[in-house]
Amino acid sequence: MDTDPRFTQYGLAPQNKADYAFWLRELFHIKPDGIMTIVLPHGVLFRGGAEEAIRTRLIEAKNIDTIIGLPSSIFYGTGIPTIIMALKKQRSHDDVLFIDASQGLIKNGKNNLLQARDIERIVDTVHARRDVERFLITLRDYRSTRAWAIVGHDKRIRAIVDNVLVPG
Repeated sequence: MDTDPRFTQYGLAPQNKADYAFWLRELFHIKPDGIMTIVLPHGVLFRGGAEEAIRTRLIEAKNIDTIIGLPSSIFYGTGIPTIIMALKKQRSHDDVLFIDASQGLIKNGKNNLLQARDIERIVDTVHARRDVERFLITLRDYRSTRAWAIVGHDKRIRAIVDNVLVPG
């Protein structure tokens, strides 16, 4: 696997964390101008070790475009918080968008639902690529995005959006 072209640029994901291996494989297969979106557990953003190194390389290669934090219990059968991550092979900008969509929801029994207006707000915000107080932070500075990539302890997208990371 060390010489597998799907992983050589970013590194091997740990055997017990298949989500990283899956999305690196999929990123390898998209067209140069393609966009990949994937739903992942929120925890993939903050795990250390090999995953931290992979995130850092993805930022250095300008592959991570947007991360949208969703409310917990948005998918039937799971109460964990999830994200939508948008990745690109090629892009012209250096920023990474962090959108906190965890507050825009309505309760439906045990589940949470995003309303059409919330989805429209997310889409409009991604297209505009401008900061929106308490909803979106654009990490334009390479050091800031790298600081996020190497965070080894649990953080929430809400915390990132509310408190712009200061590189340490």
